[in-house]
Amino acid sequence: MTDRSLSRTLSPRAFAWLCALAAAAVAALVSHVAIDIVANFVVAHDPYDDIEHGSRLFVVGVALTMAFGAAAAVVWAALVDFRLGESELRSLIARAVATSPWRFAAAVAPAALAVLVSMEMADALATTGRFCGLEDALGGSIPLGIAIVVAVSTAVALLVRWVLDVVDAAHRSIASAVGALLVGACRPPVAASHACGLLVDERGSASVLARRFGKRAPPLPA
Repeated sequence: MTDRSLSRTLSPRAFAWLCALAAAAVAALVSHVAIDIVANFVVAHDPYDDIEHGSRLFVVGVALTMAFGAAAAVVWAALVDFRLGESELRSLIARAVATSPWRFAAAVAPAALAVLVSMEMADALATTGRFCGLEDALGGSIPLGIAIVVAVSTAVALLVRWVLDVVDAAHRSIASAVGALLVGACRPPVAASHACGLLVDERGSASVLARRFGKRAPPLPA
């Protein structure tokens, strides 16, 4: 791979959306489990108890896929910085970091709510053959469900924004670490190469001297 072959994998806008959607998926999953637990104590009958929740495993896979994609983009940008000495990593996360944490949370919460309702309706359809209502999708209480989703989404969004701030502040160290791990590991140690060359040279010199001594005849007796 040449330095010129290194290019950006995601635009800053796409990376920001990827982070927001990953946060929404995680928030929806955590909210779904939290509603299932809290509704057992607050609601007279928890509708979550009547159906299987196969959508949770699907959302876990989606969240992990998006998180892996975002992490891969960060690693690639750090590799570009290491090889070319640029600021690709900061450029990649610039749009996401420029958004205030609370505005980021405000964007994640509605998406998480939509994902959660879709999860429960898909579970209801798979179990009963029909979609459930909005109240059942939110654990039997719309205010309770929305409150849990907003609280969890805010916590997850603020955590993601904090991680992005850490990456932005430590972008040079991250680039150096990624370069040392991925690029440095592919290069043979310089000392070992010199040592091998030294052994070859010494052996070569020794063999030449041996050949020269071998050509000399023993001294004639007096």
